[in-house]
Amino acid sequence: MNKNNQVKLEQLKLLYDSLLYSQIGMFLAGIIFIYILKTVIAKELLLLWISFLSLTVIYRLVIRQIFFFQLEQGNLNLKKANTRFLQGVFVSGLVWGSSTVFLYPHDSAVHEAYVVLIILGIVSSSVATLSPKKSAFSIFLLMTSTPLVIQVLLSNNHLNHSFAILIILFVIMSFISATRFNKNNIRSIQLRYEANKRSLELQRQENKYKFLFEKSEDPMLLISDFKPILANQAAVKLLGYQSLEHLLTADQFDLSPNIQADGTPSDVAAEQITQQLKDMGFHRSEWIYKRHDGIEKPAEITSTIVPFEGRKAVYCIIRDISKTKETEQELIVAKQKSEIANRSKSQFLANMSHEIRTPMNGVIGAINLLLQHELSKDQHYRAVTVKNSAEAMLSILNSILDFSKIEAGKLELDLIDFELNQFLHEFLIIISNRIESKGLNFIKPSGSLLPIWLKGDTGRIKQILINLMDNAIKFTDSGEISLSYNITDLKQDHIMLKFNISDTGIGINFEQQNLLFERFMQADSSTTRKYGGTGLGLSICKELTELMGGDIGFKSNKGRGCDFWFTIQLKKIANKVRAKGTDLTSKNSLQQYEGTILVVDDNQTNLEIAKGMLELLGLDIDSAENGLEALNLLEKHHYDLIFMDCQMPIMDGYQATKEIRKSQSNPKYKEIPVIAMTANAMQSDRQICLDSGMSDYLSKPIDLERIESLLVKWLACSSDRKTTKVRSFSDVKTNKEQINDQWFEYDALLERVSGNNQLIKKLALNFLLDLKLDIEQLVLHIKNQNISGLTAVSHKIKGASATFGCNRLSQLMSEIENSAKKNNDTNMEKYLEDIDNCFSKTIRKVEKTLISA
Repeated sequence: MNKNNQVKLEQLKLLYDSLLYSQIGMFLAGIIFIYILKTVIAKELLLLWISFLSLTVIYRLVIRQIFFFQLEQGNLNLKKANTRFLQGVFVSGLVWGSSTVFLYPHDSAVHEAYVVLIILGIVSSSVATLSPKKSAFSIFLLMTSTPLVIQVLLSNNHLNHSFAILIILFVIMSFISATRFNKNNIRSIQLRYEANKRSLELQRQENKYKFLFEKSEDPMLLISDFKPILANQAAVKLLGYQSLEHLLTADQFDLSPNIQADGTPSDVAAEQITQQLKDMGFHRSEWIYKRHDGIEKPAEITSTIVPFEGRKAVYCIIRDISKTKETEQELIVAKQKSEIANRSKSQFLANMSHEIRTPMNGVIGAINLLLQHELSKDQHYRAVTVKNSAEAMLSILNSILDFSKIEAGKLELDLIDFELNQFLHEFLIIISNRIESKGLNFIKPSGSLLPIWLKGDTGRIKQILINLMDNAIKFTDSGEISLSYNITDLKQDHIMLKFNISDTGIGINFEQQNLLFERFMQADSSTTRKYGGTGLGLSICKELTELMGGDIGFKSNKGRGCDFWFTIQLKKIANKVRAKGTDLTSKNSLQQYEGTILVVDDNQTNLEIAKGMLELLGLDIDSAENGLEALNLLEKHHYDLIFMDCQMPIMDGYQATKEIRKSQSNPKYKEIPVIAMTANAMQSDRQICLDSGMSDYLSKPIDLERIESLLVKWLACSSDRKTTKVRSFSDVKTNKEQINDQWFEYDALLERVSGNNQLIKKLALNFLLDLKLDIEQLVLHIKNQNISGLTAVSHKIKGASATFGCNRLSQLMSEIENSAKKNNDTNMEKYLEDIDNCFSKTIRKVEKTLISA
């Protein structure tokens, strides 16, 4: 029952409870009233009035009985009980009010005074009995006082006006008193209600805590002055005592060892806990307790200060954590075993990488050398097939190794400084051939980004791009593939770079899209059967983009292609320009270098492959099969660069490099660049190589492109050799055929830039890169007979070539442009051979001139 209903019930109980005595008093007042008026009022009227009064009294006593009966039975209706009581008040007031109408003696002032006094006495007595219900008193007051005032005013008594004023004042005072009684009554009831409620709540809480304390399975102690004064049966059982009485004979230090687990004496630890309890009122800590039989066990103690029998005590809940500690220890042992297993796994992966990459290096290297020779069409096709298969196998191996490093949390970035436009141009050259070889249209980015130097892992960025582009190529049979990129966030110290790769391929079902970045997942099983793959590529891409502070996502519909995007955050490098010697060379020719190189490898196949590639680049080669042989050769000969395998018998590459770096007998070769040439491809392997004193790192299988990049980087830095001259390999084979200056008018260009040779070399990089891409577009337009595209691209090349001094190429482009504009010569393929010859000779002339300048 809510508070309001409880107040109403208490009011009704007071009203109904007072009915017995008030009705007896009212009946006696009626007898006195009749007795006084018997001489002045007709007996018949008096008898009729007393009869009505008697019926009213009986009615009110009956409803009183009904109220308490229903209250006892629990089926009391408050609203009906309230209505019945007010009806009884109304009838009673009507009876007494009617007495002043029918029984008021107008010819006797004395009797009039008696009537007024008796009725006012009745009203006065009702103040106490009816005040719990203000509406009840108001009804009774209205029904009795109103007729009385009227009769007094109508009386012939000369004191009538004074009587009327006195009666009105009495009525007002009675109403005020009843109102005050009512407020006090309600307040009293509310206070009793709140007190009862608190008492019941305290009783409930006491019963609850008593039940919890006695029945709880958690051991509980109440301690005062370091002695247990109360405990439940769970505590008795936990502490190993026979009974509660037996336990209460012990003190706190019988329940604890002398020293706690952290080495603190138990009495000192107890004092510290007591002080914290005084400060905060609550404390939780681990504690070593001692059973009655002397066995010590760990527990978690939760302590609270509580009042108990007029004093403060410490209420303790004890939770035995022996099993938890055992589990923790088991987890520590399991973690140690897991770490050992992970180290073993990493070592296995490193060994596996080395063992697989070593023969793969031989396969791919041999094929690369084979492809440098004249082959028949079938031979060339088979050699390329072998190379592609080997590279596909190597790609799978790399994915598995990356996945293993991600799973072990050891995937790290190799951050280097790079120029963004150069990186993007190089990637476009790599990917263009793959796309166009499948007969797909490649929509390339328009224009270049601002020249900007960044710090990042170019290998990992290229890995993401190649993975997404290869997927687009793999799943697109016709149509086009597009690549775009832009800077979405340019700050003072970093940029956010976004790439978009779109295709018109098979697309992805909506149901399969949620699983696309899961490991070992592909769109469906038929994808694996038809297109192959491990299902790791996109998962690794997601890990890499997140590692580089970005994200990856896509949009796709089945049969409508895919649109993949990813973002990466890269640090900006201020005030840096492209280093000398990093100019990109055309892939249509091999560069020639001068110098003597030492190759150290115990695998004969790998040794021959490395020697063959380096000889193609014009270098003199010596070889050794282990580190000790390499040290002996260094004592006798000078070398400009050393390629050093890491795992070899007798003396491995790490030890040999350390000996080179600390050599005292021949200080000159302490500074020779040593390039690690190893099949180990883990990030930790690279660091091991650098820590041993090696200058750089080349993972197997090796290829000409990466060897050339290392030669440019390190061979030109050799301080003990003559300046390296680089010349076109095509020129060497043709005994340096003379090329007309019209191919590249260097002197005229130099004069136009006020003799700034470095500026020409900087301009040449972008010119050659753009020229390569534009020539590819030109050839594609010719094959597709796209006259408008042919006109636009030839015009572009014509202007750029003339500006850079390549007049022969500009003249050819002018001829092609004019022919395309006339639109009367559809056999544009006749220009293909001229374009190839002119482009190759222009490239060679520019490279040769700028290198020797």
